[in-house]
Amino acid sequence: MLLRPSAMPSALLRASLFLVLGLGACAAEEDPQLDDVVELENTPQPGKEDGVGRATLSVSGNYASTTAWTVVNQWEDRNTPAAKKAGLAWGANSGLNWDEKYAKWVASLETVPGDETSFRETIRITTPWGKSLPSPKLDCADATIMLRVSFAAWYQLPFFMVAGGNPTVYFGHFGVRTQAGPWANAVKLAEVYKDFSNAPPSDLAAWPKDARLRNMHLHGKNFFGKYQDELPFYLPAGEGTGAYLDEMHLNKRAARLIFYMQQYMGSLNMVDTNNTFNLTPEALREGDTLMYRRSPTGSGHTMVVIRVRSLDGGKLEAQDVFGNEPPAQLYVETPSATRDNFSSNEGGGPALSQDGKSLYSHIGGGLKRWRVAKAVGGKWMNTWMGADEASWIDSTDYDAIAARPLAFAGLLGELPPLLRRDELIKQIEEKRAHLRDNPASCSARERREQLFDKLYALMRFNWDWTDKQVDAKYRTLEDYVYAPLVYTKSRTCCWNSSNRTMHESIMAYADSLQENACTLPPVFMQDSGTFGAYEKYARDHGKPWGTWRADEECAQASSLTDVTADADYVSTGWCSLPDAPKPDTDPDQPAAPEPM
Repeated sequence: MLLRPSAMPSALLRASLFLVLGLGACAAEEDPQLDDVVELENTPQPGKEDGVGRATLSVSGNYASTTAWTVVNQWEDRNTPAAKKAGLAWGANSGLNWDEKYAKWVASLETVPGDETSFRETIRITTPWGKSLPSPKLDCADATIMLRVSFAAWYQLPFFMVAGGNPTVYFGHFGVRTQAGPWANAVKLAEVYKDFSNAPPSDLAAWPKDARLRNMHLHGKNFFGKYQDELPFYLPAGEGTGAYLDEMHLNKRAARLIFYMQQYMGSLNMVDTNNTFNLTPEALREGDTLMYRRSPTGSGHTMVVIRVRSLDGGKLEAQDVFGNEPPAQLYVETPSATRDNFSSNEGGGPALSQDGKSLYSHIGGGLKRWRVAKAVGGKWMNTWMGADEASWIDSTDYDAIAARPLAFAGLLGELPPLLRRDELIKQIEEKRAHLRDNPASCSARERREQLFDKLYALMRFNWDWTDKQVDAKYRTLEDYVYAPLVYTKSRTCCWNSSNRTMHESIMAYADSLQENACTLPPVFMQDSGTFGAYEKYARDHGKPWGTWRADEECAQASSLTDVTADADYVSTGWCSLPDAPKPDTDPDQPAAPEPM
């Protein structure tokens, strides 16, 4: 997501207010809620120098007014008094460095059912003070930023990310700064927020709270007038991301820094080799991130690896977790779904990306590991742990990057055919469930069809089924209503605030077409700036209907008529499915007895 949607109608007015307040943000008493925030671009790329890293701000600079936390430990520490202590997921005298401990902590995050509105499993997040929090509602890049920065802040480790090019902005333990000094768009954290880390309460009920933080939201309001990041299952009504970070951190300066980073950064900054580096498949471990890039300027997706275990024959099993747009509790993927994610071309494969011109391998996707901040020659540098150099892939080694999806397909274990079929059907239904909550989601439509392609191949190879036979058994009317669209040419794809009430109206109209005879419903998409018969049906029947808006960067916003993607099942038609021949073999039926 490249544009944080406005929470109120008067976007232009608030954008102007943002500029005025931002330029005056040195005033300690002010820290306004910024509703219209455009995420920063990535910084100029270092090319073949992306290995070791580049020097940035001075280690000895005067950061007293902006400091988020003081650096006490270093990522390489193994034998210091602090490093020898027991922690969140490691015992005393573990011999682990802090980067390895981060992986241990991520691996220890408990898998639990989501809130009452969720159909997926999520995680619970543990803190050093014995506090356990349910997953917040975040988009995907915001989730991995929160995990990494929280760990660095808790253990007072050096950390920073860079974004933007004019000027380059550094978000880190020293606050939010440029080479010239404090960044004008951010308050001086140490002057506005308090750090209670040195006096943790003996009773968690006495947790110190910051009213400014608790009033902050990353996302605007939804169709029902509620902030999209509200957490009614955990927090009081009306509270969201800011309040969650307030509950997660005794250091309110660190909490506010994370909020700034979530506001101003996204998947584009996560693939920036100034912040992460490319990794070989065999080096996979917990805490790594799998990045998707769908085109050089299009949307991306971020998945955090939370489980890795060894299987027989040198293979691995992995699971990832990710947030969503609109914001949702973090989803825990099954090992089979995780294998699909890692073997997809969107993770840096050799195929053409969605713009039809750029190779996925050239636009930043694939397995990444967080860089670690070190003091080198008096400057902070984002580099790597020494043991990681052998696993690093240069960002311009496109052949090695492009080879990773196929390598992961072989490295990550595969299910037996029948279980694989069941897993694919489950994943397809999960994409349908997502579309019921977000009918404008083009990525869910696209992902559903990628899963069907895998199902076609599986059924063809193992049971000799044709694609039409697969469609006859597993397609639903919803698949035709939500047929895939070309993301880069369809403005519907930019609308993240569609909702379940709209879906119910959409399907009521589609079902009404079937009353007298089977009828192929129109695709839910924009045509000449409206949603045609679906929008008319909702208004004629007094059903709520949202107004389209660009909830993310939307280069195609001026194209008022969407473009459908090629999909053979749509051209075959919903009404032809009953005529599909029955397959000779059916994995759900017992085999015929052998003749006597």
